[in-house]
Amino acid sequence: MKDAHGKTGAAVEVAEPLVRMEGVSRKYGRFRAVQDLDLKVFPGEAIGLIGPNGAGKTTTLRLMVGLLAPTEGRIEVAGYVMPYQARQAVRKIGYLPERAALYKDMRVEEYLWFRARLWGVERSRAQDRIEKLGVACGIDSVMDRVIRRLSKGMAQRVALAGVLVHDPDLLILDEPTLGLDPNQVREVLRLLRRLVPRKTLILCTHQLGEVERLCDRVVILNHGSVVQEVETRTGGVCTLWMEVECDEATATRLLDGMEAVVSFRCSPHPTRSSVTNLEIQAGDGTEDIRAELGRLFVRNGIMVTALSGVRQQLEDIFHRLTHSSGLIEEESFGDGLAEEEDLL
Repeated sequence: MKDAHGKTGAAVEVAEPLVRMEGVSRKYGRFRAVQDLDLKVFPGEAIGLIGPNGAGKTTTLRLMVGLLAPTEGRIEVAGYVMPYQARQAVRKIGYLPERAALYKDMRVEEYLWFRARLWGVERSRAQDRIEKLGVACGIDSVMDRVIRRLSKGMAQRVALAGVLVHDPDLLILDEPTLGLDPNQVREVLRLLRRLVPRKTLILCTHQLGEVERLCDRVVILNHGSVVQEVETRTGGVCTLWMEVECDEATATRLLDGMEAVVSFRCSPHPTRSSVTNLEIQAGDGTEDIRAELGRLFVRNGIMVTALSGVRQQLEDIFHRLTHSSGLIEEESFGDGLAEEEDLL
């Protein structure tokens, strides 16, 4: 049976999570930047991490990559416990911080070779990777140019190529399109779309449109905790309201058989005892299931007396959950880590 919390029955996990965070908290003095956070990311997923300023997004990413240790809880990446087994785990990770560390006096090709040597990539394999990344990232025409002389968009592509040079399984990107013009944003997103599902992607950004176009699932943070997860294949959740002339048990039996229905609530009509009110959450990728719902009840001899709906966009959900947060910027509670530090 489905209820307000969705379908019953245990979900079958076909793979172990690539990232597992359980009860994770991170304190700066008495301030909790992250509190009791639970998160699983599976191989091949593209996850968007969003929230207002100070919600704990950057701290969460730093915890994932081993730059910070949790005050409480457990973090595993590719089976390694962070940060204690970070040396093993980071070979699986490509981390691009908000302000990427680029050696601006290097030429582009020189920088990529430098990154390859840092990761111990064999020379023959490194040559092949650098050539392919040059084409894939659209930087093959600037390989001999000094990074300092590149446009911001081109430099960002070089930074992205740098985190891909060792062929990591997991990409963790913090505001990868910050400061880019619309054409440059489109090019970066096109590149990222080509990488998924061969790579697992965790994207932290304030650009909700980017998340909706690129990610399978969105995790909304507020006050350092996960407040909701949203499937983005539908661009949000579609809420439908129905009035049907049947009892709650009959309505429940029919709706339990519909895959497109994520959850629903039944309640008696306030004035008509023969009518049941239904509030239905639909979100399986179907744009509009109102006609299908209507046919379902009519085929079973049940009169539908009202049917309406509205699709909540990600922006609406985000605003509803976070608009009154009034948070302090999390960066104010940093522990001395340079923002441009890229230890990976």
